[in-house]
Amino acid sequence: MNDNGIKSLFEIFNLDLNSDVEIDQQLITNLKYNNLFLSCLPLSDYEIYNNFGFLNKVVDDYQKCQNESKDFCPNFGYHLDLKRDKKTQSIIFYYSPCKKTKKKIQFFEKQKVFLYNSYADNDFFQVLSSEKLTSVVKQKVLKRFEYDWKNKTKKGIYIYGKSGVGKTFLFRFITATIAQINSDPTLKIALIFMPELVESIKKSFGNKQNEKLLIYEAALNADYLFLDDIGAEYATDWFYSNYFLLILNSRISQNKPTFFNSNFSLFEYEKKLINLLKSSNSKIEANRIIQRIKRIIGDNIYEIKDERYCNQNQ
Repeated sequence: MNDNGIKSLFEIFNLDLNSDVEIDQQLITNLKYNNLFLSCLPLSDYEIYNNFGFLNKVVDDYQKCQNESKDFCPNFGYHLDLKRDKKTQSIIFYYSPCKKTKKKIQFFEKQKVFLYNSYADNDFFQVLSSEKLTSVVKQKVLKRFEYDWKNKTKKGIYIYGKSGVGKTFLFRFITATIAQINSDPTLKIALIFMPELVESIKKSFGNKQNEKLLIYEAALNADYLFLDDIGAEYATDWFYSNYFLLILNSRISQNKPTFFNSNFSLFEYEKKLINLLKSSNSKIEANRIIQRIKRIIGDNIYEIKDERYCNQNQ
């Protein structure tokens, strides 16, 4: 690096070219074996002495970022980094995105497969490695989905069980996996929390601009639709007749797979719908919804039980 290059870098990093810092052997040794410089090893004492300010800046940027919250980088998302030139073997300093920035970039890239994701956050894709799906039934669901995915079968799946057994996690795992392995840029999926769908539609009633409702459009058009926690919504006849039935009819007519999870079995969900619907034809309307769900899922119904007992009872 020439003198002008060094000066410009010092100016950018607010480093003092005339610093009187005494560089003793201990300081050099500390930097020599720092894990941040593994890609450039071995660093000679001479290299460390001549690049001491830059090397300290690399360490500083990293430590400041580590001390901040998990999603915020105090260095504007970029750290001073270094590498060794393959031809000249000299040390090159440059800016590179920090891990948090890379994580966000990767998140947004993977997130492109979603038309809508009720659970979108920077940690969404961590489910791929952070937990294990140990229950026998969850493994059956995954195998069923894998088989249908590979063979392009258009059947959906209905999963039910008590709160806390991992139904939502299973949906997150499947959708995150799709985003990870999918190579088709035209394929779109949606992971929708059912109560959010209802609330979004309610809020849209006062929308004078009559804008398209993103979450509803996603439910209609996604190639793979995952409806999380059906039965947890509180809705009126108007929602079920004018929205939910239309979503189900659209999914059937387009032959697009739809996946449901719920705290209720289909029988229990039908009873809940009958109690919610106020019309004189509540039983007929409820049965209409259930029959359409059955048409979408076929025989793919799985009960997930408490993980503590799954090895014994499943």
